[in-house]
Amino acid sequence: MKKLLHIRGVVVVLAALTAGAIGAGMLFRHHEQHAERDAEARAFATESMWAIAGKWDPNAMLTRADPAIVNTYLREQLPNAYARLAVRYGTLQQLGPLTGQTDAGGATISPYTVHSMPGEPESVGTWSADARFTHGPARIELVMRRHGDGWKLLGFRLEPAGPVGAAS
Repeated sequence: MKKLLHIRGVVVVLAALTAGAIGAGMLFRHHEQHAERDAEARAFATESMWAIAGKWDPNAMLTRADPAIVNTYLREQLPNAYARLAVRYGTLQQLGPLTGQTDAGGATISPYTVHSMPGEPESVGTWSADARFTHGPARIELVMRRHGDGWKLLGFRLEPAGPVGAAS
């Protein structure tokens, strides 16, 4: 009887160790996937900031924009808005380190809430960086989401970080 209880105890311990190892493996894979998602998001954000603010080309924004935000009004107004930004800020000269995060599944990343459609797993993220433009400093912030195979922009925000403006 003692031998049977000992064998049962060993089996229970082995089962617990196996379950723990599987759980740790799943946790490691989740962490690995999150790190990959963050690296992809960071690369997309950096490239987008340079492409958009480097030349203030509306097509740079429109080709990266999520279809949910692209409409006739945006297509018509973006060239004028970017022309004003080009005069006020000039072009992007230097981009500081990016800070931000991505999260899975229609999360709230303060102060934004991005809703996902049922059955559509996605990641959302906000990334920002201090930037130096021809005519002064600013902070660029992107809100983006990833559906399937790629990232798309939901928002591009520029905040002055000091005196900005073309010299008179």
